[in-house]
Amino acid sequence: CKELIDNNGILLKNGNVEEIKKGIEYMLNNLTKLSEMSKSSREQFINKFKIEKLIDQYISLIKITL
Repeated sequence: CKELIDNNGILLKNGNVEEIKKGIEYMLNNLTKLSEMSKSSREQFINKFKIEKLIDQYISLIKITL
């Protein structure tokens, strides 16, 4: 359950309650890692969904469809 996903979380098998439990315990026992993942996730979200970037993508899409 310790497989990291882009330093933003851990990969767990769907529906495996024991693995989910271990994942939660891992995060609770590694608060520094949890904080790092939280910061990394926020930065990734902000960079991926900047309004300027989204506007540029919409403009490009409109130009392609015209």
